[in-house]
Amino acid sequence: MKAEVEYLHGNFDNSNNLLATVLNQTTNLLDSIKAYQLQIEVSIAQIQMQKALDIGFKAIEKLGIKLEEIQPVIEDVESLINLPE
Repeated sequence: MKAEVEYLHGNFDNSNNLLATVLNQTTNLLDSIKAYQLQIEVSIAQIQMQKALDIGFKAIEKLGIKLEEIQPVIEDVESLINLPE
């Protein structure tokens, strides 16, 4: 995949543009998942972890898996201070 070659050469913008084209034009689920996987790798290489997570969640939804975002409830903040390392 040309997008992967661009990524490996450090041409992240070119890689992302090619991957966006793939995702817009493909109807094959496996091709989409491969493109999402590479988008995640590109994001991680650019230290864009939240973007990588968002792409991963999008890919998981494409697979028909629904994840719910649940915020943790912390009732006793003081207990967090003494957590073991």
